[in-house]
Amino acid sequence: MFCIIWFDFRGTDAELKEVDKAYKTGAEKTKGVDFLGRYTSWGSKWNWSYFFKLDNIGVMDEFFKNVKYKRDYNKMPYGAVEFFVEPS
Repeated sequence: MFCIIWFDFRGTDAELKEVDKAYKTGAEKTKGVDFLGRYTSWGSKWNWSYFFKLDNIGVMDEFFKNVKYKRDYNKMPYGAVEFFVEPS
């Protein structure tokens, strides 16, 4: 299973790297979550996305508890979480 967190970011590059660190550290602290990195899309409205490999959807609740980042809605106004599963 995979998870993509899509988001827009209007802060500085240094501030974005702080978000990267928070999500990477959150994944390291959460069993069943692998942080695959931050990417951008050429065909989507979002500026950035974080990709994760998950053991199951339930691990994301624990993951979000382990992410130590206080969102500034002026710098990160929009976001969405999307899950992908393999066909059975």
